Amino acid sequence: MKKMGNLSKFVARVLVLALAAGCFTGCGKQDDGNVELSVGNWPNAEAEPKRYEIYENRKAEFEANNPGIVIKPDEWKYDVQTFLAKAEGKTLPDLYYTHFTEIKKIIDGGYSANIKDALVKFGYYDKIDEKMLKLIENKKGVFLLPTSCYTLGLALNLDLLEKAGYVEEDGTPKAPKTLDELVEVAKAVTEKTGKVGFIFPTTNNQGGWYFTMLGWNYGVEFAKNVDGKWQANFDNDDCVAALQYIKDLKWKYNVLPETTLVDQNECNKQIASGLAAMGFAPAGQLGQMLVNYKMNLDSVGYSYIPAGPKNHYTLLGGACIAFSNTATEKEIEAGLKWLRDAEGVNPDLDDNYKKTAEESVNHSIESGNIVGVIDTAIWNDKSDVFKYRSELHKEKCNVNYNHIRLFNENKLDIHPEVEICAQELYGLLDACIQEVLTNENADCKALIKKAAEDYQRNFLDYEN
Repeated sequence: MKKMGNLSKFVARVLVLALAAGCFTGCGKQDDGNVELSVGNWPNAEAEPKRYEIYENRKAEFEANNPGIVIKPDEWKYDVQTFLAKAEGKTLPDLYYTHFTEIKKIIDGGYSANIKDALVKFGYYDKIDEKMLKLIENKKGVFLLPTSCYTLGLALNLDLLEKAGYVEEDGTPKAPKTLDELVEVAKAVTEKTGKVGFIFPTTNNQGGWYFTMLGWNYGVEFAKNVDGKWQANFDNDDCVAALQYIKDLKWKYNVLPETTLVDQNECNKQIASGLAAMGFAPAGQLGQMLVNYKMNLDSVGYSYIPAGPKNHYTLLGGACIAFSNTATEKEIEAGLKWLRDAEGVNPDLDDNYKKTAEESVNHSIESGNIVGVIDTAIWNDKSDVFKYRSELHKEKCNVNYNHIRLFNENKLDIHPEVEICAQELYGLLDACIQEVLTNENADCKALIKKAAEDYQRNFLDYEN
């Protein structure tokens, strides 16, 4: 989940002329029989030299094996501040990456090509997991392809948990199974170590993002579609109770950090530095703790999200690719070949996939990341890829497996992100969280009521 803004198409079109000017000189399709494919999200040589080297080697090998296809690296990464302008100006890379939260906007705006025929031709379509297919398909076709996905878990500093008596002799954390147990563990850590028991982000839309998961586990659904019209659906006692839970963590139990304005980076830093014991996080954030904040690999633990009073969900997020709506059939097929052969986005267990998967795992280990966490998959059980990848991660696991076993072996029901105006909702919920953490007398019911009204009036009504 990235922080998003709200850039209107009107403003986007103001920027189009400047972007389009570059297109006239720098873009264009080859007419000599070759396929020229621009691929976004290409690593920068200075910022990511090792990853850049890997991609350049993949490019050279791919072009040697596929005469007539030329890969054009494009370093543009999905950014809501520039996306609409590039889309309207038709200067997007032929193949570009985005996040699950952006799928609806891209499909509704017509900014991606229909790739269903190519997916069927390549034998991919019937191997895409059903929960993924619901995100990317409508009656007109399939408009994106998931490349990776993840669920949220509970990141742990095992040094602090051990001091509080919450680690088994074999290294398995005595992680909380419910949100009530999370409070008890957090209180014990704070009382016995003087450190923060639990940390929760409050800024950059990240607090609101995690809060939606908390809400689902209290029984909340934030938006519903009634007869084709979207309605805010969280002005209710369940959502008030979820916000009260956050408030109580601060004022009743005193297990949160004193600093109110906290983003995911600060959460990572405090857990890594031994200042906080627990926090929600995708598995990818463990690498940030290790690499950016030099956390000891033996101190890292990872468990599943604790259950709420009504449900036991974790949040599903991920990345996907889209082809520009200007992409031709040949470019789409060339792009799928690139994804299959060079990036390992492939439901079929072949030598290319094995090579790419092992290369990625080895790079993770060399970079100081954790290997061994096994998350959800984009392919269904018609594909052998997930089984192979899981076995590879177990074989290459570079931590005590018991430190991460609870996450790997306890798979929860997953819930996709809010389907409509997700980022805008997250921002509204951020404000609610900040208020209850800075004002002991904050009225949770009034805050939720106003947030729901603002969500409806300022965002959903425009979508309707």
